[in-house]
Amino acid sequence: MKPRLLVLELRMMGDAVMSLPFLRAAAERFEVHIACAPAGREVFELALPPGRVLVWQPPWLAESASSNPGHSPGGGAVDFIKRLRAVRADVAVSVWPDARTHILMGLSGARERIGFPMTAVNYYASHLGWRKRQLLLGPMLGALGGLGLLRPLLTRKLFKRDYLQHHVENWRQLVDALSLNWNATAPWLNAPEGKLPEAMEAFLASVRGARRRVWLVHPGARTPNRRWAWAGFERVIRETLLPAGAAVVVVKPPEMDLPATDGGGWCVAAPNGLVELLRLTSRVDHVLCNDTGMAHLAAALGKRTVGVFTANLPQWFAPHGSADLAVDHDACPHRPCLDRCVMPSFVCREAVTVEMVQAQVSKLL
Repeated sequence: MKPRLLVLELRMMGDAVMSLPFLRAAAERFEVHIACAPAGREVFELALPPGRVLVWQPPWLAESASSNPGHSPGGGAVDFIKRLRAVRADVAVSVWPDARTHILMGLSGARERIGFPMTAVNYYASHLGWRKRQLLLGPMLGALGGLGLLRPLLTRKLFKRDYLQHHVENWRQLVDALSLNWNATAPWLNAPEGKLPEAMEAFLASVRGARRRVWLVHPGARTPNRRWAWAGFERVIRETLLPAGAAVVVVKPPEMDLPATDGGGWCVAAPNGLVELLRLTSRVDHVLCNDTGMAHLAAALGKRTVGVFTANLPQWFAPHGSADLAVDHDACPHRPCLDRCVMPSFVCREAVTVEMVQAQVSKLL
């Protein structure tokens, strides 16, 4: 019987996707269970056998959950801790330097608990004032948690090799700590079998018959500061993609209004859930999108992706395999702000020009 591994990934969908190479490596030796937020549930349910995904809405992500259509609280903290303990994990791991997650690891009952303590090198955007305060309070909370449990929250502490280390590489450090075999080769996920809506199938059949390459353009993002203007995406489509002979599928995100159809050569899609979005993405050649979960889904399917970065750093969160295609700049002195803008307007978003995006797109034409 394999030992049991409990993975805590209580963040957003894109974060869930970036954990997939680790889960693939861990499954060779462990019976893997995942504790996740509702935003990551569908990703993990595609990657793990039924019954191994524990869903809970952390109260510190309540604001993010309000915009998540898959929001489900999954019970209170006491009930969640009971479910963690019921896993009877031998090992618990997390890549997040967060004392709250470490306390949950300690409460899970796992004998071995491996993670990244709250230090400046491990902590994203540790230069920001509110992050510095968390770096003071977090270790104190962790120390109190360890005293309450009469044992250290982490039995093995890891430290990032570099402050700007990519998030996927943090998972690689966990693979190394467990002496597993690292393999980040895509695909990390396979799109479930099935057909797309009839109109989309007809569009794809037509453009493939004409031997045209297909681009998926997704202009949405969870937070406004990450949403580059639709007018910019439209110009890239009209001035760069269509003249190069590419066919374009524009995904309509729920938070934006887009024209239903366009006679200029692109098709608008509104995928019904993650599975249909994966099926659609698996059928295209390249992706253009914002710094959001869509970029990581595309990377998980092995698609080269142009990601438009505003408030975040591509060094940390560029879609895997496409770091050279990230649209980046240094316009805002407070960047990266982790979506807590202190400027009178979204300087980081406004600094992204059509020409910057066109330059990166052209690398794939």
